[in-house]
Amino acid sequence: MTIFVINEQVDLSKSCQYLRLPHPRTGQPQLYLPTTSCSNSGSRIVTNDEEPERYYGLVQVVRFNKGRTWFILPDTIDVGDILLHIPIDPLFLVIPLITSLIPNGDSNTPFQPLEDLFSQLISSSSFAIPPPFSKEPQNGDKNEEGRYNPDIGRLLEIRIISDVFKLCCDQKDISSETEITETYYRPSLSLILNLIQQKVDHFQRNEFHKFDHLIRSLLRDGILVHTDQGDYGLATGVEEMVWEQARQKAAVEHMNEWLSSVVQTALMDTYDFSALKNHLANRAAADIISSQPVVNDKPKAGVKRKAPPASRGVEMLKKVNTSNMSKLTSFFKPKPEK
Repeated sequence: MTIFVINEQVDLSKSCQYLRLPHPRTGQPQLYLPTTSCSNSGSRIVTNDEEPERYYGLVQVVRFNKGRTWFILPDTIDVGDILLHIPIDPLFLVIPLITSLIPNGDSNTPFQPLEDLFSQLISSSSFAIPPPFSKEPQNGDKNEEGRYNPDIGRLLEIRIISDVFKLCCDQKDISSETEITETYYRPSLSLILNLIQQKVDHFQRNEFHKFDHLIRSLLRDGILVHTDQGDYGLATGVEEMVWEQARQKAAVEHMNEWLSSVVQTALMDTYDFSALKNHLANRAAADIISSQPVVNDKPKAGVKRKAPPASRGVEMLKKVNTSNMSKLTSFFKPKPEK
């Protein structure tokens, strides 16, 4: 039996169709369920001290690998799979779409109508995934039905997705001969990085303390310490710059779960973690020094032992008068010539 944990934003009175899309980082097939709120609401990127939106356009389906026993009175389910539906930021689903249109990160691509960009994505084989319950094709071979992903088209029909897509593009208004102004779009990696930086800034200032695993990582690095009140505080000698860069780096690594390696590298290059690196290097050096055994410079003086007495024969030889004796060298002189 499979247990579904559905987000309360999903209106189960209406038909809901899951979308099978590749994971933004791993590319593995994953299910997403559009919420009813996404068709009537736009997208807003959180900046400064603004409160984040309480709704998202999609919820991600997370499945645990092992079955568990569930007690749902009065029934008991011995082996039950659980499917969790959790909100996901639409930006992380849009980023792979944008980067596929600029594979080399080239910002000099031409401006195009939004419909043309969507057509390229719908017909692209970059998002093709094998059908459910089928083996993945060997050596990259795909059948005729697997050359594109039809759910990409359904994804782009969601308003919040198209709104976020526009935020990731440079825009230019072009007037035609009929005096109708049409907006053209050009995918931009720099705009993607700018949006992620806004999220990193909001996360490291307003949401960081809610994640225990991030706090524990800074405790291990000696940036935070436990206080007598059972809380945590900044360690002695840690500068405010180190504390800020540590939060930024932890926030970036937290979001890397949804970013491809190319975007991860580009995002890390936009930050300066020099103060944090120096702190960690000094801490590592101090740990190495403290782990070495203590060696005294001056060894302790040993107890001098008295020499054993010489034998009687040696003492008698010392008293012998050798002045009239021939030297040993006299026995080794060369023979005289005849």
